[in-house]
Amino acid sequence: MELTTTAAIAHKIIKAQHAEGTLQLRDSTLPPSNSLDRLIDEIHAAYKKRAGKSHGAFEPDEQNYPTAANLREHFQQQAADFVATSHALMQT
Repeated sequence: MELTTTAAIAHKIIKAQHAEGTLQLRDSTLPPSNSLDRLIDEIHAAYKKRAGKSHGAFEPDEQNYPTAANLREHFQQQAADFVATSHALMQT
């Protein structure tokens, strides 16, 4: 399966032991590059090798678990851009 990357972003979770994590959110997508393509390919290959592959499910309670709603807003309704969607997902 060949992957096509249309946008990528990397945020950072800063977590100290026994403390709440803080988010360091990037405000723009990463520029396309061969290095980014290789990184995404390596991550994809690592997940493909995992023995316990399964499919997850979204929680029906979208008020408390808004991931499905965030993804729907971006992919189906095209109401949120990629960066805004990634920020919302990081808040979950």
